[in-house]
Amino acid sequence: RSTLFPYTTLFRSSTDGVPSEEIKLKLRDALLDGVMILLDLHDLDPQSFEKEGRPFINFMGGVAFAHKGRMEYIEPALYVVTPHEGMFEEWAEEELGNAGSFDRQGR
Repeated sequence: RSTLFPYTTLFRSSTDGVPSEEIKLKLRDALLDGVMILLDLHDLDPQSFEKEGRPFINFMGGVAFAHKGRMEYIEPALYVVTPHEGMFEEWAEEELGNAGSFDRQGR
């Protein structure tokens, strides 16, 4: 977990592909424990992304949906998965310290 954002976990893909089943289950458990997860799949080549990355995204999105969470598309190959609806907005407002407006693109 990040020390800057203690309720956030970053998963970064490697050129080896998406995580093992064990890691997927750990990410699922973290989400169910209330941890927001950032999925960074930029290191996958386009073919690996379609073959392995998309099913992984679908898995994490399904876990979020089944537990009333949410998955947000940030940019190609970058997603944030939150354990409950509205958590992303709550986190963003807290981090900005209400220093300005916030829209879905983080501006």
